[in-house]
Amino acid sequence: SSWALIFDTSVVKSNIDVLAVAPSNPQYIYASVGSNLYTTSNQGATWNTYTAPSVINAIAVSPTNPEKIWLACNASGAYRACVSTDAGQNFTDISSGLPAISARSVTVDNDAVESIYYGMNIGVFFKNNNMPWTDLSTNLPKVAINEVEIQPNARMLRVATYGRGMWQRSLAGGYCTGTI
Repeated sequence: SSWALIFDTSVVKSNIDVLAVAPSNPQYIYASVGSNLYTTSNQGATWNTYTAPSVINAIAVSPTNPEKIWLACNASGAYRACVSTDAGQNFTDISSGLPAISARSVTVDNDAVESIYYGMNIGVFFKNNNMPWTDLSTNLPKVAINEVEIQPNARMLRVATYGRGMWQRSLAGGYCTGTI
């Protein structure tokens, strides 16, 4: 019945593009406007501002480490997919092996091998700590993947496409496999 302002126009003078909250610690909140990444570890009492390598399209936070995030970025070269282990202060490029197109969405599984799924301008790609990038796009329409989400109880990956509906498949990492 009541709201508390935790991020306002004194922090940023534009609309927020992306918002993510750490599942393991809701004190950690991430927001972005363009390539600016705003982070808080105290539920919005104070904010840090960092510059990401490119315009941020999506943020995924580790289910177990609130300072580990993955970004899907609007770039066709390096840093279209990247990871930070220090709440956005520094990034490591993990794009090698992905097609040279923008990443639109990202989600991470709560499994032992840290499976990540990226929705790209065309296709869905998967990797984990033990495997390189794998294209999961077989039988999926050749369109932009606007959103990737994990349904943990059913162990399903669900994707929303640009104009071609929603699709699902079994998760690829460590548990199940299947074809979209």
